[in-house]
Amino acid sequence: MTYHFKGMYPEAIASYKKSVELDINPVARGYMALSLAKSGHPEEAEKMLGELEAGSAKGYVPPYAFALCYLGLNDKENAFVWLEKQVEERSLLAGSYAVAPELDELRGDLRFKAMLKRMNLPE
Repeated sequence: MTYHFKGMYPEAIASYKKSVELDINPVARGYMALSLAKSGHPEEAEKMLGELEAGSAKGYVPPYAFALCYLGLNDKENAFVWLEKQVEERSLLAGSYAVAPELDELRGDLRFKAMLKRMNLPE
């Protein structure tokens, strides 16, 4: 994640690829899609999104993984849909929204502020 936030997308993608190889955690795929899209590879991010959708037919995929994909693809509407689903699950992931740097671009949106307020989290 540090590579991603420093704008070192090739390094971030390489790290996420290794993470995906070692762990079946679908959220890692979401982060990888976020880095792929932000580094100018939206088609690869969309492929990761498709893999997550296929995986969700076989087992649980946290909504946050989908939110990350959509955020990378600059589809804020769908990102919000999936973030809300994570909130509805009362997940620990939703509890990190107030401090998650990957969500910084949503902080100015009134929907995001309202979501944090509903969870009693600081803006």
